[in-house]
Amino acid sequence: MPPKVNSLVFKLTEYCNLGCSYCYRDNDREKPRVVMPDEIIHESLQKFAKHIAKTRPDNEHAYTIWHGGEPLLAGIEKFKRIIDLQTRITRESGVIFTNATQTNGVMFDEEWAQFFKTNDFLVGFSLDGPQHVHDIHRKNKGGNSTFNKTLNAIETSLKYGIPTNIIAVITNESSGHANDIYSFLKNSGIKQADLIPCFDYDGPLTLKPEKYAAFMLEIAALWKNDGFQPLNFRFLGDIRKRLFQKQTNSGRIAIGCELAGQCGRNWSLSGRGDVCACECLTPVPRFFLGNIMNMDFEELNSVQGMKEVNDSLKDIDHKCLKCPVFDICHAGCINRRLKEFNLNGKLDLYCEARKSIIDFFQKETSACQAM
Repeated sequence: MPPKVNSLVFKLTEYCNLGCSYCYRDNDREKPRVVMPDEIIHESLQKFAKHIAKTRPDNEHAYTIWHGGEPLLAGIEKFKRIIDLQTRITRESGVIFTNATQTNGVMFDEEWAQFFKTNDFLVGFSLDGPQHVHDIHRKNKGGNSTFNKTLNAIETSLKYGIPTNIIAVITNESSGHANDIYSFLKNSGIKQADLIPCFDYDGPLTLKPEKYAAFMLEIAALWKNDGFQPLNFRFLGDIRKRLFQKQTNSGRIAIGCELAGQCGRNWSLSGRGDVCACECLTPVPRFFLGNIMNMDFEELNSVQGMKEVNDSLKDIDHKCLKCPVFDICHAGCINRRLKEFNLNGKLDLYCEARKSIIDFFQKETSACQAM
């Protein structure tokens, strides 16, 4: 049976109101102000609901993420039409849509907060840390700071009781500010943070593995000292879940794809309806599957692009298979071990860094068991 698709990322806009210097979508450059047409959204939601009803009859929830560019540039009326479409499709199919959006927060205000609260959205904000860190890369196209607007947006979201998280991109410049970033996130009021390494294949902005390791180990130590409270760091939390699962022989757990040994379960949809096997893989043409307007999910799941994903997933370096933590990390993210870039052979660029992080938590767990 073809893989079940867990979520669909809609690129509502290809353009953005920021000029982040590390953006993998080149949003430091001005782009055509095109918004995904309602027809493509409708067709995609209908086909996604059909796929969910067929592959997950016991859990009919369809997870949709509204992304960009900057999705709020599509306007609140666009989001209201999306909810109307989802309501109609739910009535017809029984499939329930669960929504999230990822935004820079610059346009977020009380009206947006009320809308997202009323319609049960999870809202993720892109914020790299305190202002002296955030402003290194995340400025608007005029080169001005966006920090205060994003921070105000997060505070408004929390005030309305919206499930709110932060994605912080870790760069070569910010990696030396782990303590500042940790303290800032700890005191922000959010419950979930995702620390992701800046990655641009063989480009100069890609975070160096040794800097990633040092940064994450410092975050892990600070988090441990706080009793793993008051918020969760997704990747570090996933490692702890994996170790607990291994030690207790417990069943299935929910973790991010980086440690899951899977790929191609979270599709990305461009404004023109082109489907990619993963949002992270959109810069690589061979991972595009086709167009949602003329193919259904089963057809898209069977094309060459999915074969490329599966072949890449299985193309694991023999060193990985012999590694004592392979059962925890499953060779990491295929996007960071693609053969055409050959950054680290067949190994994920952050293989050794990830191993050192897993070792940290293994020692922490062993120490707890010995007490």
